Amino acid sequence: MSIQIHNLSEMSDSREIMESRTSPIISTFIFIIFIILVSLLVWSYNGQIDEVAKATAVVRPNEKVSTIQTSFNGTVEHVYIKEGIPIKQGEPLIRFEHTDLDIELSNRNSEISKLTKKLQYLQLYKQSISSMTNLLSSKKTDELYYYDMVEQFLLEYSQLQQSYRGTYEQLTSAIHENVGLQESASMNAETSLNKSFQNKIELERKEKLLNVEITNEKLLVQSIKDNQNLLPSEDTKRTEQYNSYQSKYIQLSNQFTEKKENYNRSLSLGERLIPKAQIIEEQHQYETSYLQISQFQNEFLLSAESNITNYNQQLAEIQNSLELLHNGHDPSVTEHETLEMQKKRLAEQQSDLLNQQKLNQVREETELKKIKLDRIVQIHSAIETDTKTLTTLQENIKVLELERDKKILRAPISGTINVLKDTNIGDIVQAGESLLAIIPSNESKYKMSLAVPNAEAGKITVGDQVDLSFTAFPRQSFGSLRGTITSISTDSIVQQDGLSYYLVEATIPNTPLINRHGEHGELRIGMTANASVITDSRKIIDFVLEKINLRD
Repeated sequence: MSIQIHNLSEMSDSREIMESRTSPIISTFIFIIFIILVSLLVWSYNGQIDEVAKATAVVRPNEKVSTIQTSFNGTVEHVYIKEGIPIKQGEPLIRFEHTDLDIELSNRNSEISKLTKKLQYLQLYKQSISSMTNLLSSKKTDELYYYDMVEQFLLEYSQLQQSYRGTYEQLTSAIHENVGLQESASMNAETSLNKSFQNKIELERKEKLLNVEITNEKLLVQSIKDNQNLLPSEDTKRTEQYNSYQSKYIQLSNQFTEKKENYNRSLSLGERLIPKAQIIEEQHQYETSYLQISQFQNEFLLSAESNITNYNQQLAEIQNSLELLHNGHDPSVTEHETLEMQKKRLAEQQSDLLNQQKLNQVREETELKKIKLDRIVQIHSAIETDTKTLTTLQENIKVLELERDKKILRAPISGTINVLKDTNIGDIVQAGESLLAIIPSNESKYKMSLAVPNAEAGKITVGDQVDLSFTAFPRQSFGSLRGTITSISTDSIVQQDGLSYYLVEATIPNTPLINRHGEHGELRIGMTANASVITDSRKIIDFVLEKINLRD
């Protein structure tokens, strides 16, 4: 019997047919592979791969980071900062002990205060001498020394002035007396020819008068020498002269005694208590006072002796005239001639006295001005010396204040504190020791120094990105940091192995290195890293085709 098949679906599957059919798993797998291949093609077409230049890198400090060091050895007195705190420019960081500087500054300021007061008193001293008025006070202890100096000068000035005034008064008296004598001589000359008859009586009267004058003048001289008034009471003129002399003599003697006592007292105390200059000055004053007494006494005696000489000359002339009269000669003509000669002589004496008076005034003005100017110059010299000393002290204080300011380390820039060495109160810090660093805001503490081989140097430019993985912090755990090329050296450096490198610098971001466990990797100067400088980017498909030599 034959089997007739009208429709294929009516046929039942046999085992062979079932085994010959494709498995759905395989179809699914092929489909997935196909999708993957298509995805890879799309990814390779659209994706890009970075071309890199390999180099080694070393962590270096960033020049923008301010490292704080000391320029001196010192002991820490106070610490103002802690790790990680923000700081502003000028704020204190660490203060070192500076007690010795404070003491020295205090001493210098004390010296300046004393010197400033001294200069003020010297200025008042100078003004007092200029105005001849004591502007200082005896009630203030600080001013008492300068007050006494002014008083002493005013006394010396007054004594010198009185000395010249005494001489001036003597000359004035002599001038008035000479004027009287001239008037008398003139009157006698006019009447001599008409008074021949009365000549004898007049001459005898004058002879007697001159003898009295000579006697009284000698008594005046003897009174001065014996220091006792021997003058007759009716001689009021010479009595007044003697009293005036005695008053002046007592005044000068008192001054001499006072200055001698001062000198002897200072001499007995010795140079240990009294400055040598003061002893010499007091000796000079004592000797000067003694000379003033001698000078005054000699001048007075000289004046009296001069009067005696004049009276003797007049007496001789009168006696000569009387002798002529006794011998029968007419003295009218002779007397007239004599009187004319006397008038001439008195006129010459008057001229000499006036010249002496004028010269005395000039000497007085000159010497008084000189003693005043000398004292002002002396004070001015002391002021200049003390002013220079004051300027030197002020400069020393500025230096000391600068030294004291150096004992306080202050932030040169604003930023964040990074403690390089833990510092506590009482620690001794050596000069040049790095204590801390200040990292500017938004700035890295470090930079990277790359040694790029000569073969790779031509591929990199400033601004290229660089991927850094640090040897101390495995890339698998801590990842890497990406920086930017900032500079490339213009010349290469040849190493001992004969290979040449270019020095390249790159920045590092502030992003910390953190592993899966949250641990931070702290960079340190000198750490090495593998640097991959991204020089170009291209499609992955192009890279693959080049590798299988399907594209040049």
